[in-house]
Amino acid sequence: MAETFTHTTDRRLLGPAGIDGYLHIVEEPSDDRRTAETRFADRTSRVFHVRAALTKSRVQGGSIRASIQPGDGGCFISAQDDIRIQTRDGTYQVTRNAEGELAQITSSLTTTWYQEARTQQNDDW
Repeated sequence: MAETFTHTTDRRLLGPAGIDGYLHIVEEPSDDRRTAETRFADRTSRVFHVRAALTKSRVQGGSIRASIQPGDGGCFISAQDDIRIQTRDGTYQVTRNAEGELAQITSSLTTTWYQEARTQQNDDW
């Protein structure tokens, strides 16, 4: 299970709503003594789990959570069931929230670093 952590960042440093920006959180396993910069630059092939929460509004609250919980998200499209989409690049799972709205898109892929994972997901999404 993931640990809980707290970090405060001035929202003005994150840029205005609607402008792409990225907040990178680097895992620090207890047995890994490398610096965060070294772990961030690691090009070992591994599985990346990509999850996006859908939203009806660009407005964010006073803080940014580091995780997306099951049921988070929502949009103006409702469905009777979750949706599984198979593409040449992999499988995407679209899940619903408690109100039946499409809420999250998840996928997993094997790649060598976050930029490659993000680029492949952007090409597909």
